Amino acid sequence: MTISLKTNGYLCIGDLKSENRTFHDDNSNVRHFGFDKIKLNNILRNIGFGDIQNEEYFIVKKPDRTGLIQEYPMFFMYAKKI
Repeated sequence: MTISLKTNGYLCIGDLKSENRTFHDDNSNVRHFGFDKIKLNNILRNIGFGDIQNEEYFIVKKPDRTGLIQEYPMFFMYAKKI
């Protein structure tokens, strides 16, 4: 996959923070389990992005497979191509 973004353009990502594989009831077709914000920040810096900002904006609360309520933070990150 190739993604093109002009200089000074913004990339915006909204997703779950990394989770312990309990968010989905069935993980057989799940390709990723949220993002590690620090790793994602480093990847973006290494490929030419700056002004990287992120914040948690919502926490999904739902029962896991055992019935215990788990909290799954969601975040929004944006970065400017420099």
